[in-house]
Amino acid sequence: MSFNEDQELQIKNLAENIVWQDTTDLYNKYRSKFDIVSQRLQKQYKLDDQTAKEAVIYELMSSQYGKKKNLEIYSLKWILLYMLLFLYLAVSSIISLLLYGLQKTVKVDIVFEEMWHDNSLYKRFYQYIDTQMKKVEFKKVLLLLSPSFKVMKKNVSGYNGNIVNRRYASIIFDFKIIIRVFKDFSFLFRLHNLSKETKINFIYLYLRLLRKILMYYSQGSKLQARVLISAADYYWTPLKYFMYKRSISNIILIQNNYVGEYLHLRLFQYCDYYYAHSKQSIAKHHFCGNAKFFNVGSFQLIPFLQEEKIEYDIAFISQTVYDNLTVGTPLLDQRLLQENYIKLKENFHKYLQENPSIKAVYITKLGYDMREPACSDKIYFENLANIKFIAAAGRDTFNIISKSRLVLNMYSSLGFESYGLDKRVLWINYDHCCDPFKYDTNKEEMHIMINDKSYTAFKEKVDILLSNDETVEKHYSQLKEDYMSINGNPAIQLIKQVEDLLERCDK
Repeated sequence: MSFNEDQELQIKNLAENIVWQDTTDLYNKYRSKFDIVSQRLQKQYKLDDQTAKEAVIYELMSSQYGKKKNLEIYSLKWILLYMLLFLYLAVSSIISLLLYGLQKTVKVDIVFEEMWHDNSLYKRFYQYIDTQMKKVEFKKVLLLLSPSFKVMKKNVSGYNGNIVNRRYASIIFDFKIIIRVFKDFSFLFRLHNLSKETKINFIYLYLRLLRKILMYYSQGSKLQARVLISAADYYWTPLKYFMYKRSISNIILIQNNYVGEYLHLRLFQYCDYYYAHSKQSIAKHHFCGNAKFFNVGSFQLIPFLQEEKIEYDIAFISQTVYDNLTVGTPLLDQRLLQENYIKLKENFHKYLQENPSIKAVYITKLGYDMREPACSDKIYFENLANIKFIAAAGRDTFNIISKSRLVLNMYSSLGFESYGLDKRVLWINYDHCCDPFKYDTNKEEMHIMINDKSYTAFKEKVDILLSNDETVEKHYSQLKEDYMSINGNPAIQLIKQVEDLLERCDK
């Protein structure tokens, strides 16, 4: 779905999303004013009409997450901040001229985008593609970026090839784009008038746009590639796509996380090709330019496609119920969530106590083993010999799941990925405490518990899910098709696409 003048921004399955409704209400109310900004982007940076409009709406949407005060409160300090940006650009322009002037143009076939050095995208996604690509000679590099202002170069876990480090592009910008942005200084007066007329902070909004224009242009400076592959799909905004397409022919995104209600995972992910987990994930995407979608499952499951020897009957997923979850899900009753997590824990404890032959594993995120609820849970279960506590992330987590029969879960997206590993997942949504997460678990089902919180009901459910009942098997086969339809190695499917694209570029 793409936005145009005749199309409303209302999306049926986002009707209850407060952030999106606030965004659309604000945009529709002042559409003619926001059009002034998008027209400026078209004129100044040669954006097409659709990209310019959606770039503005994206920043408007992003501002609703914790930044509303900046958008709603306007004062003369924002004029000063705007002027300070241009002063900074003037001071840094000499450094920029030297830094980018000394760069040599990098020409390659394939670029992998990287943002993290430890739990790297390469380790979790690209290495499976790279391994298959080694059968053919492609010139490849890893483009090392930073989602923040960190610019220190670090080694990337699992990768030992060529790296193009552009982390400094978060703060030092290409001289060519600085010159173009300088022409926007006079636009300050128009932004000031718009802010006074609407009581909306247009200067703040435009500063957000300028920063990304500067950063994305600079990241892709003197980098020419035929294909770019990124698993940081939620960073690919209309502006980023436009700036990178200046010198990159084809941009491929790989779905990283489960597509829940968080809007950055659903809207405005611009690319040429998008490799998604399932049809259900694809249906949730909107305003993605001209992207073509493919239904392949999760790349992170590739190492576990072969059946593993079962070590655990039950894997219990620790939930971050004491984190501030209301930021992303404002309708959440977090106290109710906590109470029902405790009830689940009590039922699980009693089940293990009554069934000492059952082997269980408690999985918590790395770093959370020293936080709540993991600390209290470890003490709570310490009288049982048939449960093991493990802190894990990424591949290590999937390794544990692959060796388990049944997964106990409340709202972790790991539940959907477990379907792809042919695991049975029991979702606990007591009293509808997890409904705000919109994980399609709001109706009582074989794999969902809502109304009956008793131990008897829990025991009956777990017993049948641990059985060899054919009805259960068919039920979970359908869940896999709906939510994690991995069928064969998705890396091989992507490589075929890349080879086709490279062949077209050669013609």
